[in-house]
Amino acid sequence: MTENIFAHFLENVCSYFEKRQPSINTQDLWYDRARNIPDQAMDWLEKRIQEEFEMFPRNLPSVMWALYRRWLESDPTKQSEKTYFDCPECDGMGNIFLKKYNELNNARYYYVFACARCGQNINKTYPRSRLPQLLKAGYEEHPQIHTPGDVSRNLRSMVAGIGKEVRSDERSQKG
Repeated sequence: MTENIFAHFLENVCSYFEKRQPSINTQDLWYDRARNIPDQAMDWLEKRIQEEFEMFPRNLPSVMWALYRRWLESDPTKQSEKTYFDCPECDGMGNIFLKKYNELNNARYYYVFACARCGQNINKTYPRSRLPQLLKAGYEEHPQIHTPGDVSRNLRSMVAGIGKEVRSDERSQKG
């Protein structure tokens, strides 16, 4: 769900229970915990909270997830498929693949970052950054994995190309 949809949901629930809006920090924390709940479930969640609770839930994100699981169990076909959009800084799925030469070891290391521009990769194990900042920090683009703005070379196309012959112009780029 988007932040706007969550803000609208929170405003309606707070209004229903005659509770003032929580602080911006609390709203951000709650949104981070509930952001993966799809938009289409939000109206149903709002109605369930209003009908089943006598007062505002103490742990709203946990209640939202519990109700979302009930919403899915009622009809498993409701679960939405994750759709990705093309981002000019990453592979279209929120990953930035780069390399960096280490003079001390005389070796080249390869890195993966989560794209901070589009935020499509929500995996917290990858550091989050923007491509221009990484390039300024000395990282280099890894052309056989990532070319900014080249949407035909995203991860899906790479997976689809497994087992296919590499063209001679692609072999010359490796290095």
